[in-house]
Amino acid sequence: MVELIPAEREPVPLALADLSASPRELIRTALENRPELARSTALIAAAEQSRRGAIYGPLIPMIGEQAFAGEFNGGGDVRVNGITANGGGPRQDYSVGLSWKSAPAALLDWGASGRAAQN
Repeated sequence: MVELIPAEREPVPLALADLSASPRELIRTALENRPELARSTALIAAAEQSRRGAIYGPLIPMIGEQAFAGEFNGGGDVRVNGITANGGGPRQDYSVGLSWKSAPAALLDWGASGRAAQN
């Protein structure tokens, strides 16, 4: 067992605020550190971001791509009119798409920005 002994005999006074600060500075610091004001500021910023998303989001298209690879094994070679065709074999398909949202909150949906601002 280890016995801990404090380095100083007198406890250091606890200072919650700068005692040399003016009352105006103390009030400003208190208002800046209130959690409900910080929450309100965050909610306002989130609502503004949501409003901007409702206005400008539909202007940005969605881009997607897909790739498919496989082999069709339909059977052996087929000979028609002297031309030999492979009955199966490898196949690869690629597609790239560009689309805009056409659901609620889409392009020219002016109500979406109003709903975003209300939230």
